[in-house]
Amino acid sequence: MSGTPEDSGARPDEAPGAKAVADYLRRHPDFLSDHPDLIAVLTPPTLHQGEGVVDLQRFMLESLRKELGSLQSREERLLGAAEEFGANQYRVQEAALAVLDARSFEHLIRTVNERVADLFGIASVRLCVETSDSIPGPSGKAGVVVIEPGTIDKWMRRTDDIVLVGGSPGRRAIFGGTAGDVRSYALLRLGFGPKSPGGLLALGSADADGFHPRQGTELIAFFARVLEQCVRRWLTATP
Repeated sequence: MSGTPEDSGARPDEAPGAKAVADYLRRHPDFLSDHPDLIAVLTPPTLHQGEGVVDLQRFMLESLRKELGSLQSREERLLGAAEEFGANQYRVQEAALAVLDARSFEHLIRTVNERVADLFGIASVRLCVETSDSIPGPSGKAGVVVIEPGTIDKWMRRTDDIVLVGGSPGRRAIFGGTAGDVRSYALLRLGFGPKSPGGLLALGSADADGFHPRQGTELIAFFARVLEQCVRRWLTATP
């Protein structure tokens, strides 16, 4: 609720005097209820009730100020988290569109290794496949990482689809020459079908806290499922 210059008796080009403010507040006793944020900046009077007597009014106002400050801080943290989530959601959507637009399996692998890493703002992204054979032709040269069968179950429990490791260097078997740039990483299990080898998506961050066990995984899990379907599509494509 707000007043007009006529309410306070002051002209538009001058600040109202103390009497005008007091008169306005008397006419609007619910003003502070409608504007609780002002309590945090107003100086309450001290009640002199004798030595050793607690001024409960001042104590309650100070407590309210602290509570308002805490609520404001919490609101700012929530807004910051929401903005960060929105930005990450946009990156994941762009990465999903990039792999969906791949024109060949080789193009898909190059997109994962290069474009997705740039979109996520991380040091390295690798698609790994469990096989005892080398991957022939352009697909092998495109950058698929070959790992021995059973390796994924050594790095992850059989019941785990995602493992997040913070404050740890990247595995050279996955990240190769970029392993030295990795300080935290995420491993996401991929399934390409009952007759296909096991797969793994590895995301490596240069930040030690880039990936950690307490963070949410919904967005990267979504991207892993999109990539999984893209790989299946190219594995079953007719030459």
